[in-house]
Order: sequence, then structure tokens, then C-alpha cells
Amino acid sequence: MNEQPSPSPDGAETTRWSPVTRTGFRFLFLYLALFLLVTFASASGGDSAFQWAQILWILVGAAAGALVWSLVDRNRDNDLPLWRWFTLFVRVGLGGQMLYYGVLQTIPAQFSPPSLVTLVTPVGQLSMQDLLWTSIGSSPTYQIFTGLVEVLAGALLLIPATAALGAIISFAAMTEILVMNVTYDAGFKLLSFHLLLMSAILLAPLAARVAQAMTGRGGGEWRETSPFRSARARRLATGAQIAFGVCLAAICGYVAHSRRSTAAEGRSPLYGIWDIRRLTLDGQTQPTAPDAGDRRWRRMVLDTPRDVVFQFDDGTLASYPGAIDTARQTLSFGKVDESGTISNFTYRLTANDRLVLVGSLNGAPALMELDRVELDSFRLLGGGLRWIRPADAGAVAE
Repeated sequence: MNEQPSPSPDGAETTRWSPVTRTGFRFLFLYLALFLLVTFASASGGDSAFQWAQILWILVGAAAGALVWSLVDRNRDNDLPLWRWFTLFVRVGLGGQMLYYGVLQTIPAQFSPPSLVTLVTPVGQLSMQDLLWTSIGSSPTYQIFTGLVEVLAGALLLIPATAALGAIISFAAMTEILVMNVTYDAGFKLLSFHLLLMSAILLAPLAARVAQAMTGRGGGEWRETSPFRSARARRLATGAQIAFGVCLAAICGYVAHSRRSTAAEGRSPLYGIWDIRRLTLDGQTQPTAPDAGDRRWRRMVLDTPRDVVFQFDDGTLASYPGAIDTARQTLSFGKVDESGTISNFTYRLTANDRLVLVGSLNGAPALMELDRVELDSFRLLGGGLRWIRPADAGAVAE
């Protein structure tokens, strides 16, 4: 049975675009193509000065290219065939990005729970991005919810019949993300802006209908814009898009699971926050740390296997490269400077969560006794859903 190409509605194929519309579309086409090419080629999505300079050159190149293109091809009525392919790739690309980030958050693996160092860092010492990341990572439920919204948007975008709804959800989600990135000075402002732009491109042909529907004047019938002319080709393309989405979601799920597993394996064998209750150096009890002026050592933080972090009474932190040998029960750390001073200890864990270190500190015999801090004592980790909150639940701890 022979299938006939579907006619264009309302004679759209013969619609003549104005020179401004033709040039604007060609600029947008070249700009997004160059941006995506540069972004994926360099595997970058941050906001460095170099990347902002790239954007400037992409703008200049797209403007020049659109001008030359429009001068050379000024007699064409419209670029509808190219527009259809363009919106297809924008829709699939946006859907893929929404699925990727959505699955990472649904696992959840994009925003990690607060590290031990973060828990002991004074809030005033955190950057705005660190504060944002910590707040989202502290609430897995919120992270999962926002991830599910993005997964829903991505899945709907990859099905042509539901692409309009997917674009609306994507536009709303990316608006929130861009606002958070800008107001919290977080990275990926450029990437989130361009994903919002891609959502807007897909919504642009539907803007009038959406406005009419929201004001109760009826939105009219939405018709899919497809570059494929026959029904069979459209069905095959739809199947390919759905298969792409399923494969991408599976890959993203594997990546997210690997991230969580790697984070769990990356914990120190002596993982914990340890309050220093006594420090003896060369037989003398030391109220202050060597080479630390008048700042007393308050605690030691062992978060990752390769770092030993000390916190002083004034809240400041000092990090040293370290190593722990569980077979020999040794701990060593040192300074990254010309002196190359290394402090070596043997350790012993007692039944009541006390850590005893015996060895040398900056070349002198030393003994440290430390008590593990219960992580439940940190209010940030003791939260959760409470329908009825205590009267002082929102009070700031002194």
C-alpha cells in the first residue's frame, strides 16, 4: 500500500517569510549549532572567562554567517524544511539533557550530602554555590522530586505527540534552574540559559495557542511539525526517539549509580569528625598546635582517604595530604611545601569510639587522644519530614 505525503496545513509550504524572519532563523540555527559543537567538543559547561569569550565569537560568527547566507539565498520563500529538522534536533537534544540531569537527581547523585568538612565549616565561610549545593544535597526528597520533573519533561519531549507538554515543563524547570544559578552564583549559567532557550524555541510556535488556552479563549488544535512526510517514516522516527530515550536513561542510571558507589568507596577508613581532647608533644601537654600561632587545634576531620583536615578553635581549617594503612594501623600527613615535613602515627581505636594516635609530629614525639563526634548531633543531618514541628525547630543554634 502506497502512502502519500501529508500535505502542509494552511499552505505553510508556500508561506513567504519576511527577510527579518529568514535572517533571524538562520542566525538562531547557526548560533545554536556552533554553541553545541563547541560545548560538546570541549566537554565544558561552566562560566569561565574563556567560555564567555567563546560565546562572543559564536555570536559574531553566527551573525556574519546569517548575513552572508541571507544575501546569497535571499530569493527563497522560507526555510520550513530546515526549520522542521532544526526543531527535531533541538527537541531530541533538550530531551536528552533533561533526562540526563533528571536521572542523576532521581538516583540521587548530582548533589551529594554535606561532606564532613562542610559540616564543620562555619556557614559564613561557605560560598553561595556551596550553600545551594549543601541545601539541596541535604534534602534527598527534594532532589528526587526535581529530578522526576526533569525526567518527565525529557520523556515527553522524545515523544512527538507529547512534545508540547514536555517543552512547557522544560521551560518552567529550566527557568527555576537558571534563576538559582544566577542568584546563587553557581556554575553552568551558560548551559542552563541555552537549555531554556531551546525550550523557548520549541514553545515559540505554540505561544499564541498557549496564551489563548490559559485565558479561556481556546487554544486550537496543535499539529506536530515533522520533517518526515510519510506516516511510516514518522512512526519509525518516533520509535527511534523513544528507543534513544530508554537507552539514554539506562546509561544515565548506570553513571549515577557509579557516582554513588565511588563516593561511598572514597570514605576514609577512619571516617568521622574527631574532637581532640588531649595533645601531648615531647612529653608536654600542648594547648596550641605547633606552627599555629595562638590557635588551638579543636578537631580532626577524616573524610577521604587522602586528606587529613584540622580545624582550629576559630573555625578555620587546614588540610594536609595524608595516607592511612589499615593493615599496619598507621596514619601519616604532611605539608605541601619545601620542607616536606611528614608526621607519622600508629593509631588505635577503642570500643568507646576513641582514637589514640602515637608517633611524631613535626619530628617530636606526640600523643593525641580524640573522641568521635556523633553525626546525629548536627541538625542539618537530623532533619526529615515532620508534619508537626517543635516550637523551636527553626531556631538557630547558639
